[in-house]
Amino acid sequence: MARSLMQKGLGYLAVGAAMGLASGGVSSAVAQATQACGVFAGALVGSVTGAGTGAWSSYMMNGFNNLVAGNSFNQGWRSAAASGALSGALSGAVSGGIRGYNYAKEQGINPWNRNIESPLDDSRLSEYKPEVYESTSLKTPVLQPDNSKYCYAYAAEYADQGHYNHSAQDFIMATIDKNGNVSDGYNPIEAYNKVNNTSFKLSRFRNKDVLSLGFHLRNNTEVISVTNNHAFNVRSITVGYRVHMFGGKVGNTLRLFSAGVHDPLVGYTTKHYLQTISLMRF
Repeated sequence: MARSLMQKGLGYLAVGAAMGLASGGVSSAVAQATQACGVFAGALVGSVTGAGTGAWSSYMMNGFNNLVAGNSFNQGWRSAAASGALSGALSGAVSGGIRGYNYAKEQGINPWNRNIESPLDDSRLSEYKPEVYESTSLKTPVLQPDNSKYCYAYAAEYADQGHYNHSAQDFIMATIDKNGNVSDGYNPIEAYNKVNNTSFKLSRFRNKDVLSLGFHLRNNTEVISVTNNHAFNVRSITVGYRVHMFGGKVGNTLRLFSAGVHDPLVGYTTKHYLQTISLMRF
């Protein structure tokens, strides 16, 4: 009896070892064959492949252990296959994700979002190097003294430098309502229009507008964005292309990678997302 239990224990250990090796190896190979780009693509391929490989290897090893023990080959096959599929999916996701990460890094691609950020000069992606569009107008940083309010006014003051040169206080005063209350979450463009009698508009930013935004920046157009209820000034953008999750093909849509901004909370910093923008052409 003791010998039988030991044999079964060793058999189950063999099941787990074989299942892990098979799932991880096959998953990594499939991720490579499909040119899974990035962590998530690699993990997706790896988990699916690993689940199938793990279920099959666990089913087979369970059957052989049954034969050694004198039982039917298919005894307990459902639980063995289910356990193998789960463990295989996990190990496959890890190995596939690592393979997808390495593939992306080797190509100069960001492994998390698949943006082509630093392709090698002699690679097939060399023509897809990111491009920077920036304003060259000289500005003095303007920081809001209270981090909890009036970002709109300081973004407006920053944009107004070299034009009408109004202060943040001018824009704050323009938002006072009939009861003498000052609005905290005011639209910076509405405040700017009130003070300077202009008619600029704040519009939703769409990815298809990225090239137009770049050209406006190069022409020193003032750009204010309100994103997540916070106003800041856009000074530059970096744009480029993204690789598809599988197959290695490059997408044909130009994308915003990042924006260099003047944030009235912290000064010059980087954002990766813009909700709305106003192109203020003088």
